[in-house]
Amino acid sequence: SPIFPGITDVKAIIDRVKGQCNLIWLENLNLRGSYKAVILDYIRERYPQFLPLYQEIYHKGNRSYWELLDRELKSYAARIGLDYVTNDDSMKRPFDALPVIVNYFYHEQIKKSAGKGAAAVPELPEIEAIKRVIEPQIKGFAVQRITVNRPEVIARPAADEFCRRVTGQVFAGIRRRGKFLILCMESGDRLILHLRMTGCLLVTPADYPEEKHTHLVFQLSDGRELRFSDTRRFGRFRSGWPFLSKRTRLRRRNIWPQRDGTTATRRFCRFMDMTASPVRSAGKPSAAA
Repeated sequence: SPIFPGITDVKAIIDRVKGQCNLIWLENLNLRGSYKAVILDYIRERYPQFLPLYQEIYHKGNRSYWELLDRELKSYAARIGLDYVTNDDSMKRPFDALPVIVNYFYHEQIKKSAGKGAAAVPELPEIEAIKRVIEPQIKGFAVQRITVNRPEVIARPAADEFCRRVTGQVFAGIRRRGKFLILCMESGDRLILHLRMTGCLLVTPADYPEEKHTHLVFQLSDGRELRFSDTRRFGRFRSGWPFLSKRTRLRRRNIWPQRDGTTATRRFCRFMDMTASPVRSAGKPSAAA
């Protein structure tokens, strides 16, 4: 969840999670389009005392709130012995290192500086962070049993068949394609996960209390558990298709290409060059094109 000015107690959150993670990513509330009016109406109704602050930030572009918070958090991080960095891809740190706090307040500045030799922030940093944090914890471990608390989070196949296929398999790693996480098995099978809005993966000891909205639990061969929780239950698991070509699998899953120079990426860029429509409303190219 992004930081809501005047509402989110960032220091309390850092204090709560600093012993349970190795990266704390700070992202400000960034209002665009119709979403802006919805949030400002919410603030007007629930937190009217902060409405002038929100108008100053989101109507007048005043950044002084974020600059002050930046200074406070930098000082706080120093007091509790954690690194505090800005515009840095610190997900490459060793997994067992102390958590690092990353300031990602200024999205536009980061994007502009990335091409000038500054450390580039990866695409979809939240999904990439989950991949890099979870992968070393599950790689090489087998799934001994699966507990399904909410069958609807398994989109395909049915929950019983999903459990039958996955039980006994060994995790080989995790890949990311766009917003999708692909959990790879040593057998070649794949589990495709879309976290949607509130989905979360967590590796914990078996006796660690379950979060309220834990829907799927993979019991690992070393006694730990990989847990999937999702407050709004929009996230979905699917069993992959190892017997199909990579292109066919991506087409079936509607996974868009990344900026990696692949044939699919070049084809997508050529299509975008053929239309002057806004990106949000661009459709498929016509037969004439």
